Amino acid sequence: MRPLALSLLLLVFAAPLALGQPTEQEPAALYARGNTPPPRITFEGVFQRFEDEGEDITEISVPLSVYLPIGPNIALGLSTNYATVSGSQIETLSGVGDVQIVTSYFQPAGDGSLVVSLAFSASTGDTALSFEEFRTATLAGQTVYDLRVPTFGQGIRVSPSVTYAFPVGDRTALGLGASYQYRGPYEPLDDQPDQYDPGEEILLTAGADLEITPTSSVSLDLSLGLNGTDSWGTVEYEPGNTTAATLQFLKLLGLHEVRLVARYSERGEGDLPLSVSAAEVAVPTRLVVMGDARFQVAPTFRVGVLARARRYGESALFAEGQTLTDLGLMPMVEVSETLSLSGRFVYTLGSFSGFTAGGGVSIAL
Repeated sequence: MRPLALSLLLLVFAAPLALGQPTEQEPAALYARGNTPPPRITFEGVFQRFEDEGEDITEISVPLSVYLPIGPNIALGLSTNYATVSGSQIETLSGVGDVQIVTSYFQPAGDGSLVVSLAFSASTGDTALSFEEFRTATLAGQTVYDLRVPTFGQGIRVSPSVTYAFPVGDRTALGLGASYQYRGPYEPLDDQPDQYDPGEEILLTAGADLEITPTSSVSLDLSLGLNGTDSWGTVEYEPGNTTAATLQFLKLLGLHEVRLVARYSERGEGDLPLSVSAAEVAVPTRLVVMGDARFQVAPTFRVGVLARARRYGESALFAEGQTLTDLGLMPMVEVSETLSLSGRFVYTLGSFSGFTAGGGVSIAL
């Protein structure tokens, strides 16, 4: 079994690709290498502000996550957040985000590795918003802003998933994954008793990783999201299926790491009534090309740098599409074997401008 390839594939399938955010090794990758990661608590404080022709949107968020191994091959993860969104032309919206609990089982299977997960999330507060708050939530959910907390209460969601990654020869690994998501109904507006019932989703993934040299590899990830019929009161509509492709090149230079990523995603044509289209078309066609590097400046100090270009197709709120460039700097200090501090500053320019600034603390127990 080739650890590098299997770890990359499990990272692709077990968690969404965090573009531009170099992170520590994820539990799936560590389990694939036969290691048991320690329990860990991570929390951040993030400030984001973007301006477009005199109007602005600002979010202050505090994400919190807990990772806890509960057996040789079983892990439990918990995450939640607090966020407040405000702006010059929108109503301020604040609250605690949904709480998500994920149980994962990691198991060697033949020459490969199997990951089985069950995720459950639920709203901790009221999901019903005033019309002005709903407008704020709709704007915050637009992917062009890349807000750390893009959504607020969305009711109950349950998602089982399975991923299998296995080697094919000495230099290639393949992976297959599938997940199902049940999304329960909730009331999005406090002055309308009608419930919004999002349809179920099936996500299918496939990927391949090729080791070019002992220190470099290239991987390809493909995904297809099959979305069921949504309804709001007596109105039913089809949101359209989603497809995505991600190509990644990874190069290790001693203690340093360089990564190049290209990702394309789109949502197919659906049947959306005018009354809900503005809220639903929050995921337009998207092309992202990114390069980032992580340099080991000292034994306890690393610096990450980021350059990213993003192009979004037109949507209900952005009829002309958006083109953006992000430039970022991300330092990280290991204070001790159990405590690490991280910072993040990203400047955005293009169709609009703004920045993201924040810091986090990670504690191994």
